[in-house]
Amino acid sequence: MRAWALAAGTAALLVVAGAVVPATASAANCGLLQIVCNIVQPPSSSTEAAPSPAPTGSTRATPCGGLLQPACPRPPQCRDGADNDGDGVTDLKDPGCANSEDRDESTDLAPDANGKTTSNPDVDPRQSGRLFGFSSTLSAETQRTGITAKQETALIRMAGGNAQRIALLWHQIEPRRGQIDVHALDWLDDLYADLVQHGMRPILTVVGAPVWASDDARCPLLDFSCAMRASREDSGRPPADIAAYSRFVTMLAKRFPWAAIETWNEPNIKSFWRTARWPNPDRMARMQCAAYDAIHAQGATGPVLAPGLSAVVGNGTPGLHEPYLRFVRALHKAMGRRCWDGLAVHLYPTSDVVGAGSSTARGMQVVRRVRTEVGDTTPIWITEAGASTTGGVGGDHGDTQRTETEQRRMLRAYVNEMLTTPDVGAVMLHSLRDSPTVQSSSGFAYGFGVLKDFAGPYPAPKPSYCHFANVAGTDYPGC
Repeated sequence: MRAWALAAGTAALLVVAGAVVPATASAANCGLLQIVCNIVQPPSSSTEAAPSPAPTGSTRATPCGGLLQPACPRPPQCRDGADNDGDGVTDLKDPGCANSEDRDESTDLAPDANGKTTSNPDVDPRQSGRLFGFSSTLSAETQRTGITAKQETALIRMAGGNAQRIALLWHQIEPRRGQIDVHALDWLDDLYADLVQHGMRPILTVVGAPVWASDDARCPLLDFSCAMRASREDSGRPPADIAAYSRFVTMLAKRFPWAAIETWNEPNIKSFWRTARWPNPDRMARMQCAAYDAIHAQGATGPVLAPGLSAVVGNGTPGLHEPYLRFVRALHKAMGRRCWDGLAVHLYPTSDVVGAGSSTARGMQVVRRVRTEVGDTTPIWITEAGASTTGGVGGDHGDTQRTETEQRRMLRAYVNEMLTTPDVGAVMLHSLRDSPTVQSSSGFAYGFGVLKDFAGPYPAPKPSYCHFANVAGTDYPGC
């Protein structure tokens, strides 16, 4: 069969040689090229029977897509050939698509995080067989906080905790190549000793490569932006010198052998990976396997964790947040093997917390999907989760400001759920106490603490802390 296309502007008419155009075809369907259509199919004469009126209540398709016609409606997401929710599958292959007319790929109802349909009773973390604790570095600044290492670990234990996550700035500890500032580790030596004495697991998170170990170590001539970056240290600067990074984390593992090492913080978030090339799962893979091999080679007893990856569901935010699914798949491909003993994930709840269809449940669904694909059976360590009581941020996401009562409700439900989830090995809340060192008290990052920004040894509690202290059977002042 032969065919020709007659075009004018943006419209085209296909005339098929030898084909018979039905006399009953509607001329309205000819769109912009009405004259051409009339040549092929003359309008019906007055002697022909008029078309039957449309039945009451029926609708007739409106022409669309022509130069003077309205745009055609987009096809449903479940048959548009696009990955609309960033989960790596499209259309009817996506578990979110009920059929080809489903208009939303992302509405698949994720089961609640631990697969149950009823809320869990309050769980005593000490009886759960899992790690529970808080992010905190209060004793690093005893003069300002009024809290010593012993008091800091006691605050965590009074809330039922048996672990503490501690962020370490590499550039403060090794400001020059090969020169460890032992005084920068004095506070950590005291903190580590007290944690071990009480059977509590330290989790050391490495951040902030020094300039000398980074991409900014040697700036090209007249590259003023590089020179500006090199003039100051940055907690979000990753290393370019993988050998130096490996030596640093090995030093930490030797000095603190029972500590878990979280190899980096959120490399799929731009603010924690400030280089020209981002995201960079290839470099993170080299860092991860170098740390894993070096630490295990020298016999440390603490586990090596994956970098704490933000569980960004969907397509993320271009230039700011790389989707978890895409980053972790690329990370596994670049590693070629598993280079961790536990999968570290940062997963903040929204107001529906952990119920079926919640953002937390969807995040766990995505995390488990990749684990299944690569055969990763290591436990999931949730090394960061929380809810802020400051900042004035609206909406319903990880940075949204909550009331203190709402924070209590959310953290209570989250911890109860996660500590009864079989594949979760640790739940660490961010953070123990509000901290103006992160942002001013008007910022959202200030208010994640379950204790208020008051001097020690007993900072004023929020309802969240009182809840955990009550479950642990602790009488805390102010509760």
